[in-house]
Amino acid sequence: MTKKDFNYQAARQELQDLLDWFESGSADIDKALVSYKRAEELITQLEAYLSDIDKKLQISILSAEQ
Repeated sequence: MTKKDFNYQAARQELQDLLDWFESGSADIDKALVSYKRAEELITQLEAYLSDIDKKLQISILSAEQ
């Protein structure tokens, strides 16, 4: 998935769905491992996206101050 294809809302919802599934208590061990790895991927993608947004905001703020 490229940065351009990344959909923050969809990724956040998928992560929430995974968390809800884990909390339901019906997780089987094989699916739990796959789901855990997917959750890690989503968290990494979301953090990278938010970090990129933060950098852009900081640049905008610095530019506006000058």
